[in-house]
Amino acid sequence: MRSVARYRPDLVLAPEVVDTEHGWLMLPDGGTLLRSFAPGAATLPLWERLLPEYAQLQRALAPHTAGLLAGGAPDRRPQRLAALADELAASFSDGEPGLPTDFCERYERVRPSLVAAARELATSTVGSSVNHDDLHSNNIFVQLDADDQLVGYRISDWGDAAIAHPFTTLNATLRSAASHAELELSDPQVTRLRDAYLEAWSDLAAPAELLRWCELARWTGCVSRAAAWEWALSAALDSDDDAVADSARRDRAEFVAGWLDELTDCGVPSVVA
Repeated sequence: MRSVARYRPDLVLAPEVVDTEHGWLMLPDGGTLLRSFAPGAATLPLWERLLPEYAQLQRALAPHTAGLLAGGAPDRRPQRLAALADELAASFSDGEPGLPTDFCERYERVRPSLVAAARELATSTVGSSVNHDDLHSNNIFVQLDADDQLVGYRISDWGDAAIAHPFTTLNATLRSAASHAELELSDPQVTRLRDAYLEAWSDLAAPAELLRWCELARWTGCVSRAAAWEWALSAALDSDDDAVADSARRDRAEFVAGWLDELTDCGVPSVVA
């Protein structure tokens, strides 16, 4: 978070104190959460303003991915996604909580498409950068002036962040924005947010290519979400406290298994099917 904030202190809520030994940090008061400031569909125009700014942050960070990886950022770049998915899928068995009885068969069926999608993303003209991976309206603070008018944003809670294809962000963000606005992902008001974000990359590829990579990144992003939960729960799963370990196992069944199930159940995007 400290490294990310260094590049866009106007957009990232920078920690005041960082203890790298324990993985602790202290944040300043961020202000008002976006979800409280403008609930439901009222957030959509604000997302349309924020997402291009967030994309510019990703572009500013792209040349510094090696340093961020060396500093401890998880590596979920496209070239690692298939291996990550294999490792996670192998840790479950058919019929485990959170997974259907034919999960292994379904995973093997979609794996070639996953490999192909990841390979294409890895070779796209949009290089890897930071993916917040949990960018929703409860992780964004709005900055207000004396008249309570919006003058800016601060993005917080980078606990799921990793180095990945930047478009992976839209997996969580568009789902959340649509859900809280009570809209379908295909609603024009939601696709408008996608397009506002992609416009920030329009000098790197044609619109059709950007849309294609967006669909691939959102689908393969299910692996990133599963890996983020696995990483977050790892210490608790090994806890000597039975209650803590049991709670982590339940979360793993719901979230790690759930995202893997989403990968095999939501359907391979038509661009790679």
